[in-house]
Amino acid sequence: MHKCYGTMKLIFLSVLLTSFCQLSNSYRCETPEDWVETASHIRLPGSENSIPNADFANIRKGVKWPKGIVPYKFHASLTLQDIAEVRGAFEEYESKTCIKFKPWNEGDLDFVSIEVNQSVCGVAHVCKQGGYQFAQFGDPSERCRNKATMVHELGHTICLGHEQQRSDRDNYLSFPNCDKVPRKNPSGDYWASGIYDYSSQLHYDCNWCGGGWPKAEEVTKCGFEAESGLSPLDVDKINELYDCQGCHRHRWRPAKSLTREEMGNMYNFGYKLKDGTPLYPCRAPLRWEVSPGRYDIVTKSCHIGGWERTFVITENVEVLTIPGGLNKGCSAYKLTDRADVTRENGIVSSLSFRYTDARGYVTYGTLKNESGVEDNALGKVWLWDKNQNFQNYAAELQHGTVTGFQENYKVLTCSFDQSCAIKKLMEGQTM
Repeated sequence: MHKCYGTMKLIFLSVLLTSFCQLSNSYRCETPEDWVETASHIRLPGSENSIPNADFANIRKGVKWPKGIVPYKFHASLTLQDIAEVRGAFEEYESKTCIKFKPWNEGDLDFVSIEVNQSVCGVAHVCKQGGYQFAQFGDPSERCRNKATMVHELGHTICLGHEQQRSDRDNYLSFPNCDKVPRKNPSGDYWASGIYDYSSQLHYDCNWCGGGWPKAEEVTKCGFEAESGLSPLDVDKINELYDCQGCHRHRWRPAKSLTREEMGNMYNFGYKLKDGTPLYPCRAPLRWEVSPGRYDIVTKSCHIGGWERTFVITENVEVLTIPGGLNKGCSAYKLTDRADVTRENGIVSSLSFRYTDARGYVTYGTLKNESGVEDNALGKVWLWDKNQNFQNYAAELQHGTVTGFQENYKVLTCSFDQSCAIKKLMEGQTM
C-alpha cells in the first residue's frame, strides 16, 4: 500500500485541481496558478450529482457527493491528536449541514483519505473525483495540523472554492502594492454570486497580499480570524448546494433573479402592515454586517433598521424562501416567543464581519409607526457570543423610517420532530 501511495498521489496531482495552503498568521497558498485554470474536474452530464447551472456562490462546477455522504479513511500518518482535530472538523459540518462523513467500507469505490503531509499546510482535491482522493494537513511549524485547516480543506472536498478568488472579488477586496495577487477563479469553472463572505472558512485571513484588504467599512478580519467555524453564509451555501432538508431546507435567494416558484415559497408568518403589505424577511450587506430586514417586492429592496435609522439596500439582496412549505418531512418553521427560543432552534439569518461569532436572527413584533400608531414590524436580534441567549437582548424592529427596540418579540425557528421521523422510517416513507 505504501509503495503505490506516492505514485497514486503524483498521478492525481498532475491532473486534478488541488489547493495548497500554509497557515501561520496568514494562509500561504502554494497552488500553481496554471492548475487553477485547468478544467480538470470530472463532469457527469445529466447526473443528479453534477452541479447544475444555478446561482451558487463560488461553487466548483464538478461532481457532488451523493446525498452529501463522504466516505473517508484515516491514513496511518495521523496521530491520535490529528484524528481528534479531524473529528472536530467533521462535527462542524455535520452539526450545521446535511453533510455526513462515514468510515470507508468494502465496496466504497470513492473515498477521501485523511492524511498528514508535512510539506504543506493543507491540500485537498476539489469535488468528488472518483476513486481515491485526499484531504491533507501537515506542517507543524506553521500550526497547520488543526481543526480549522481541516474545515477549510474539507470545504474543497465538497466543492467550495476560495472566497478571495471569486471572479467578482475586486468589488470587495483591494491588493495595494502587491507584486503578486491570487488569480481569480475562471468563470467557466466556478460560479460567483451571492453575498460576499469575508468570514467564510474558505477565505484566507485578510490584510496581506494573499487574502486582500477588505473594502467594506470597518471589516478587519477574514476567514478563520473572523469565525471559529463555518460561517452562516458557508452553512446556507452548503445546504442549498446539497439540497439539504429538514430544518436545513430554507433558502436565501437573490432578489434580482427570484422565480415565480421561489416567490411562492416566501412566507410572512401571518404578519402584515395595517395597509395589508406582507412582511417578508430579506437580508443584505450593511456596513460590517449581513443584516435581516423587510423585503419590498416592488423595488426588490431590503429595508433594514440600524443605528437609529432605516437603510434601503438594493444590491446583493437575498430573500428568505422555504421550499415545500412551513411543515414538511417532520420539520416545522414557525415564530416562537422569545422566552422559548434556544440557539439550537433559532434560524440564523445574519452575521457580523467585525465581531467574531456574532449571530443575527429574524424577529417579528410591534412598533409605533411615524403616526404613532402601533403596527406590525420586522427586525432582528443579535447574540454576540456563544454563551448568550435571547433573554439577554431586545429586538431591533423597523417600520417605515422608524426603528426601535422591543422586549416582546417572536423569533423565526425550526423544530424537528424525531418521533415523526422514526414513524416515517418504520413505515418506509421518505422525508
